[in-house]
Amino acid sequence: LLGFKHNHRTGEDVESGDIKPENWIPNEKLADPKVRQAIAWAVNREGLVGEGHGQGLLHGHGQLINSPIAVQFPAYDPDAGIQYEYDPEKAEEMLDELGYVKGDDGFRVDPDGNEWVLNMHYPLGNPLRERSAPLIASDLEKVGIKVNLEQPMEMSVYVPDLTANNDWDLYLIGWNLGSGDADPLGLWGIKDAYNFGRWNNAESDKLIGSASVRERV
Repeated sequence: LLGFKHNHRTGEDVESGDIKPENWIPNEKLADPKVRQAIAWAVNREGLVGEGHGQGLLHGHGQLINSPIAVQFPAYDPDAGIQYEYDPEKAEEMLDELGYVKGDDGFRVDPDGNEWVLNMHYPLGNPLRERSAPLIASDLEKVGIKVNLEQPMEMSVYVPDLTANNDWDLYLIGWNLGSGDADPLGLWGIKDAYNFGRWNNAESDKLIGSASVRERV
């Protein structure tokens, strides 16, 4: 998955090991949900999978998901949420309307006219992520989003840096899932350890908690 860093922890909380949402600093570069939607329209996920023509990084052996619930779970609803497809023209229209206009170099500035660069990180050790990272960055740059593609890191360094560092905007990571329980706690709860993107939405947390088959501690 391509993750968004919604918020950053303070240096004091990182040092103490605390996860305190009340102290988090919003990542203004990705704060507007329409910006995140434009990124979703801009990435050629179909091309990465190779849907329908046996090409791409997965040679057609993969499936796109527009849901935090994976397809193998009975709780998966194929009609829920926005069904994102590869539509760079739509992505460009959205960014134009939001005031992220292109400069003479072909890259966009933010609505205040400041340089807008998204830092993207990815780990070593997984060929799919290593090969997809530059392709995703290229897709984004095609619609005028300047990407700073950082040097990849070993997972032993990557995860601690993902947890602690405040210069991250986009990141690649993946999960191995079972087939029994679709409980998303642990990944999407506000204070969950694997909420690497620092997603912070009280209504979402309430709904996840009420739908969970286990109690939160």
